[in-house]
Amino acid sequence: MNFRDGLIPPQLVTDEPDWDVLESTISELYVLAELSAPKFIRVESPWQSVVTPVLMRVMMIGDDTWRGSIRASLNSELWRRSFDTLVAQVDFSEIKSAHVRKGFVNQKNRIELDYNHLALRCDSTLRSAVGIATYSQLRNALYNAHITETQIGVVASRLRDVFRPEGQIANHLRTLSSESRALMGRRFPPESNSEDLSILPGSSTLESELIEQLSDEILGKLSHRLMPESKQSHVSKSVNMVSLFSKLFSSVITDARQSFTRDYWLPLYAFPLHFLDSKFYEADLRRFIETWSRLFQNNVAHVFLDEYCFLVKRPTQISTTQRGQLHSLTGPAISYCDGFNVHSFEGVTVPAWVIESPDLITANAIDKENNVEIRRVLLRLFGESKYLEAGAVCIHQDELGQLYRKELAGDEEIVMVRVKNSTPNQDGTFDYYYIRVPPDTTTVKAAIAWSFRMEPGEYNPTQET
Repeated sequence: MNFRDGLIPPQLVTDEPDWDVLESTISELYVLAELSAPKFIRVESPWQSVVTPVLMRVMMIGDDTWRGSIRASLNSELWRRSFDTLVAQVDFSEIKSAHVRKGFVNQKNRIELDYNHLALRCDSTLRSAVGIATYSQLRNALYNAHITETQIGVVASRLRDVFRPEGQIANHLRTLSSESRALMGRRFPPESNSEDLSILPGSSTLESELIEQLSDEILGKLSHRLMPESKQSHVSKSVNMVSLFSKLFSSVITDARQSFTRDYWLPLYAFPLHFLDSKFYEADLRRFIETWSRLFQNNVAHVFLDEYCFLVKRPTQISTTQRGQLHSLTGPAISYCDGFNVHSFEGVTVPAWVIESPDLITANAIDKENNVEIRRVLLRLFGESKYLEAGAVCIHQDELGQLYRKELAGDEEIVMVRVKNSTPNQDGTFDYYYIRVPPDTTTVKAAIAWSFRMEPGEYNPTQET
């Protein structure tokens, strides 16, 4: 194993990290960035890392009786486990009201600025010491954003390669409650036809999911404590509730997305300490590299806030392709101990029913799906030829076969040629099959020629083998 690959942590993504080392390392990062060490809260899933800071803010504004009433209102197991996670780790009696807001100031950017500044100093020191030619060779060999690509086998060896917090799963978190907009409209009917809940920010996301679980009494107290009457809109309660919770979520976790160690520079800057001189860099740079190296070896998803740092426990199960894409055709591609899971097909997050009940996929369901990536997955699982048979238009036919076209909203149209297998079956019948061709294809001959990598004029059916 070479030096670069040796820096990859040996544990699989479902292994338990060394929590003591992890917390002391992150505390040191805070100190390096001239911040006080945070209080750590371990959450059970990425879902909890999003909702627990919000629940914590809500729980802080009252006493034990208040918190008990909130717990009693929660009818979702995921939300109840999030609440219990906080109660088990946070002593709310010690939290002063003045610290409620301060504790949720995002520090990710502050720490990353410090990180970027020190990394640039390492780069400058190394470049000056070894010269541009040697530096270029080292960079080509060691500075690689995909250093773990060859390490991904049955199970990915690093969480960052299969769990993309700012894309794949983050999008899933923002769309957990697809029916919540309609439910909120029924609970808090608009006072006029001009109030369109469908355009309110966050009206079909986690904000409304929490609103629907809390009683009217709790919502009223929240509105009074967190949203002064002077700032409330003179419209229906539903509008004010969505506005309140949108602000509550955004004020707590704005830009505080789950982070991972950005390790692509680590082999390059750590190389001199291992092979040239253990004191190659100034003391603060050595400490910087050593600290981030320790975080890399024990890395989990984390949210850096001011007084608190949320650490996400690793998944209990994970399934990927050989390329490290979340993927499973038999159940969730990734699961966590609180019950949160994600279904995925070759890196695309899909609704659970797509994997659990693929027989429900129909041509109509494909046509109604607005998300282009999900629609492509549905199409692959359903079968392009089967989909064509449910409404495609024949745009050309001759003795060689038929050419069909099916338009897809917001995506490239499907064009396929239907041809007969030249080899008969044992009973003398012939099978027909479909070949997808470029969307600008207009004739059957051009379609078949394309499948043989020929121009239409070059294709002669009598020479087909």
